[in-house]
Amino acid sequence: MQAALLLLLILTGCDNRQQEDFLSAAFRPPEGFTRTDENGQVLSEDPDDWRVAPAFRGYLRFDPAYPNPYTGSGEVRVPFHVFSSLSGSLSIWAEDVEGRMRLLDEHPSLSQPGTYVFIFDPSS
Repeated sequence: MQAALLLLLILTGCDNRQQEDFLSAAFRPPEGFTRTDENGQVLSEDPDDWRVAPAFRGYLRFDPAYPNPYTGSGEVRVPFHVFSSLSGSLSIWAEDVEGRMRLLDEHPSLSQPGTYVFIFDPSS
């Protein structure tokens, strides 16, 4: 199951070419991943993981998902930090075995800076 993170926020002031390049790279097949344990401790890092699109730099930061790889039981957590009040929502989606996009978790309001966590069961 490949997770695709969709950011449904629109911000101005971003270099369109940088944003387009980022989106193009984001939809290529993954080449590696950051390994984490069940507590979020990074065991090995892929520097290409958990980057933030140019439009959102300075507004958001993602920490690696954990546990990664998923062991087949329990939940996966994806912590993220909001540095400035944002309008809109942030969702995490995954493609199921039939190629359909499924909503895994959503934060409908990011109006307050702080730490948030996506939590989902990949086996569903």
